[in-house]
Amino acid sequence: MSADGSSANGGSTLLDATRQTFRSLRHRNFRWYSMGIAVSLIGSWMQIVVMGWVAYQLTHSSATLGLLSCASLIPTIALSLPAGWVAGRFDRRKILMVTQSLAFLQAITLTILAATGVVEVWHLVALSAVLGSLVAFELAARFPLIGELVTPEEMTNACSLDAFIFYAGRASGPAIGGLLLGAFSPTTCFAINVCSYAIELFTLMMICKKPSVTEKKDGAITAGWRFLMRSDNRNMFLLMAACSFFCAYLPLMPAYVAEQVSGGATTLGLLVAASEIGALLASLWLARKLSTTVGSSVHIAALVAAVILGIAAFSGYSWCSALLMLPLGFFTTVNLMGVHAVMQERVDHGTRGMMTSMFWMTNLGLQSAGALCIGFLGEYTGIGPALFCAAVACVVSGLVALVARNKFA
Repeated sequence: MSADGSSANGGSTLLDATRQTFRSLRHRNFRWYSMGIAVSLIGSWMQIVVMGWVAYQLTHSSATLGLLSCASLIPTIALSLPAGWVAGRFDRRKILMVTQSLAFLQAITLTILAATGVVEVWHLVALSAVLGSLVAFELAARFPLIGELVTPEEMTNACSLDAFIFYAGRASGPAIGGLLLGAFSPTTCFAINVCSYAIELFTLMMICKKPSVTEKKDGAITAGWRFLMRSDNRNMFLLMAACSFFCAYLPLMPAYVAEQVSGGATTLGLLVAASEIGALLASLWLARKLSTTVGSSVHIAALVAAVILGIAAFSGYSWCSALLMLPLGFFTTVNLMGVHAVMQERVDHGTRGMMTSMFWMTNLGLQSAGALCIGFLGEYTGIGPALFCAAVACVVSGLVALVARNKFA
């Protein structure tokens, strides 16, 4: 074959692969949804990271970072089941309109507090709790809504692209926030988040669809729990839970940057961005996979992530930590979103809202508890040894899950 022919064939193969990866974006409603959530997530993650930086500057305590994470995630956990009930009985687009409107007001409040120079730790904790409450209803409505914007065959692809957008925001948001912190002030970051919510509200209004199909049956909690504990789901779900608890490193990044690599706001943005770039690549990788091939990857991913975390715990150089954060973000995402993608494809539409709430309730709850426990341990041992202990525990959990999978396969 000629060189030109080979080049043309290679170009065609690349184009086909791109179309396959982004195939669910052919739907107009899903494109509007994706544009809005992409902009909003950049602002939201910018706000979250900057809030953590402000809190650490006020207290110089890693325990405060765990508390801030806990303040955001505890309401998400507590309200997850009611949120799943609401998502099963009301139009999901309207639910997102309400939650994002209230989050818009929360962002305005934070901006005003920062601009007037009166912000205190309790303000940050209270506003984090408000946002966490809204996130519970957002998550419960968002994934069932995706199922209404694409065909059933494209559900796994759409969820993976949604994860891609999520991690793109979590990568770029902290990086932009770190740069803006160095050049301007926290107020600038918070004000940008206000604008991002306004854009998302506009894109939600542009989605045209029939009202959501509501669930009238009782026992939704029982149905969701039975699905998660089904024999073909249980092992993956419990492994995800262990990885969420022991690999809760992102909320502790401000302490890690200050104690381990002696860096500042820019270094914080760099390390978090490196982790999220890895997560971004994992989401693209998952978008090309089928659920039958993803399931076998989540166990190995948890083990590799734990080993990398253990190495990163004693890294004393920012460049070395950044190189480790990229694969750490990749493998933790393969574990979390791989399990989630498999279950989204397996669950029936009537149970999806409640199952989604219970899944994220477990993930976020254990992530919050893990960050709090590791943070308090770091007060006595230093953040590096605390993260190493968590990594060892995650390796043990992963090996137990892998043995159990092989034994009962």
